[in-house]
Amino acid sequence: MTFNNLVKNILNENMHGDNWASTSWTDTIDGKQITVTLKDMLSLVEDKPIQEIKTKILEPYALHKTKTDEQTLANVQKANLEFPIIVLHHPNKYQILDGHHRLQKAINNKLPTIKARVIELTDMPEVWQKVFI
Repeated sequence: MTFNNLVKNILNENMHGDNWASTSWTDTIDGKQITVTLKDMLSLVEDKPIQEIKTKILEPYALHKTKTDEQTLANVQKANLEFPIIVLHHPNKYQILDGHHRLQKAINNKLPTIKARVIELTDMPEVWQKVFI
């Protein structure tokens, strides 16, 4: 899937009201503010293969597991599991960068795996790595 198609798919998903375009991670490194956007991450994963990751491995990182409000539950149910989540793999943990609703849907439906594109922390530019450490 090309980068443009990846972005187009995210837009089509509408991210259930979330403003994916404004998703970013920021830290001050050596006195300079560094911001990594979701768009930056999408460009980093565009050539990564889609993998099937065991849902149980990612379950501890699910943000919506304790949410019971109607809107979150509806968004989880609407999530499209055909579209892979984006996962950052640190040496000893994972971080879900995009796809919390999809992950929760997979958990709720007791699916053994979920489609994902995985970024290894060491595959990022060094200054970005510092933002996520």
